[in-house]
Amino acid sequence: MLSQGMCIRDIGMIDPHGQFIFRFNIFTPAIDPLHQGCIPNEFEEIQPMLDRSSEIQAIPDYFKPGTVIASKGVNIIRLSEEPLKVSMQSTAHEGVLLFFPEGGSREDLISTS
Repeated sequence: MLSQGMCIRDIGMIDPHGQFIFRFNIFTPAIDPLHQGCIPNEFEEIQPMLDRSSEIQAIPDYFKPGTVIASKGVNIIRLSEEPLKVSMQSTAHEGVLLFFPEGGSREDLISTS
């Protein structure tokens, strides 16, 4: 997993457990250590790179520390805030819980042109 989290330009897959498995970054050169041999043989990075000031809207504190997101059918009960402890109950056969103990940022692509 990448230390900075997922980015708009990351390519990967979702494993059977719902975890994002990073493969490569479309704007990073093939020789970058980030790729660790996971890129296709014919890979060429996309140029020019996205302009962060005009093409990406960044929201640094989009998820506040302690945010918990749950899929439909999952009921969350907060037992404590510090440390964060929750209890969950699900009426669905499958569900997802996502914890942001330190909060999280969000990046949106402004234009697809």
